[in-house]
Amino acid sequence: MSIFWAPRLSRLLGKPPFHPNKSSISRCSLILSVLLLSAAGASPAIPIVAAAAQPRQPTTAQHAGYRTDDATSTFLPTGLVRVHPTSGNFRDSLSQTTVNSGTGNNDTLTSSVSRAAELTRRRQRRQGRRERQRQKPSESWRNGSGNRWRHSLYGGSPGMSYHGGPIMSSPINVYIVFYGSWSRKDRRAVNAFVESVSDNSVNPTGVASVRRWWRTTSLYTGKGGVTVTSQVRLAKSAVDRYSRGRLMKNDMDGVWQVIRSQIDSGVFPIDASGMYVVLTSADVRLGDSSQGFCGPQGYCGWHSTASNGRSELKVIHVGNGGQQCPQYCVPSYNTRSSPNGLPGLDGLINTLAHEMAETATNPLIDNGWFDISTLEEIADKCARLYGQKGKEVVLSNQGYAYNAVGKGGTHFLLQQLWSRQSRQKCVMQGPA
Repeated sequence: MSIFWAPRLSRLLGKPPFHPNKSSISRCSLILSVLLLSAAGASPAIPIVAAAAQPRQPTTAQHAGYRTDDATSTFLPTGLVRVHPTSGNFRDSLSQTTVNSGTGNNDTLTSSVSRAAELTRRRQRRQGRRERQRQKPSESWRNGSGNRWRHSLYGGSPGMSYHGGPIMSSPINVYIVFYGSWSRKDRRAVNAFVESVSDNSVNPTGVASVRRWWRTTSLYTGKGGVTVTSQVRLAKSAVDRYSRGRLMKNDMDGVWQVIRSQIDSGVFPIDASGMYVVLTSADVRLGDSSQGFCGPQGYCGWHSTASNGRSELKVIHVGNGGQQCPQYCVPSYNTRSSPNGLPGLDGLINTLAHEMAETATNPLIDNGWFDISTLEEIADKCARLYGQKGKEVVLSNQGYAYNAVGKGGTHFLLQQLWSRQSRQKCVMQGPA
């Protein structure tokens, strides 16, 4: 769920047609640990991994015409692009794990009881491994519930590992909802990035192509040796003029309802190989003031899933932070000018790239590719790292910085991705 990152959203189950199922901000096991710690009244100084308790008895909540079983009184996004100020360097924000304190009301979505019990058992098995593998963190901070989290910053440990689940090996279809006020020019810039991921046109500039940037994901394999696909297609886009208003207090459910309305109306199909993206304009606010979009403990974007028991839909949300938090969600290289004319828009495209790469390599949040010791995904480890000035990052004649060239010669500034090759590090280009 982050920028940047941390673990992914908790899985939510529900009845047809679909229900939000996972969140990329906190991995399921970690989420349960936090909630159980809080419920048990544990001291905030106790590491999260030390928690061991049983989930609370569930209550059933009716929400927006469909049912969810509330086992934890909390809905947590995962893979958030976290916002957290840093001291003077160009890595504008951290992707960190945050827990949203649940209230137990009908706006809360959570995992089912059976899933919660299984995740508790899984968490208990992993506790010992986490404790042994955890390296000394470079920063600690407290979440809204007062629990202390430890999170290693940029670079992390080289422990990126596979956890047995699927990756997105089939061609990916991207469905985008432009929520709020979007000009045609801004929509074209976003579409150009998505269309550039599989663009095979020759790039004579010496700067990385968007296609080669995405190819880093091909280093990550799933069962049977399958790799993340290089075929990414913009399948369809739609415009939603504030159907949920300019403020979505329940940001996770609000984003899902925006997508669901497109599916229910037949604009978007149900596509297990799809990425369903909601991009909110600069005047839209989501979540509460502290942990929502652009909050001091909030996020720039996240990825999650929704399920009806038959299909798992991959959900991404990214907001335009150009007005609300440019210091967090806009790369400091381009705060005055940017490749597509609006720093907030280009920051949004960078965050979208981050979440797409993590969705492809860890689509179900808790069983794909991530670092078990830090809970970072492949983009988390390289959040706010863009490459060397004058080499990967170049300055245009118009005064903006860019490090990737897309379809038709379009320019983008994209963060690097973690390579799992022998010299594990952040890279700008994958295999040719």
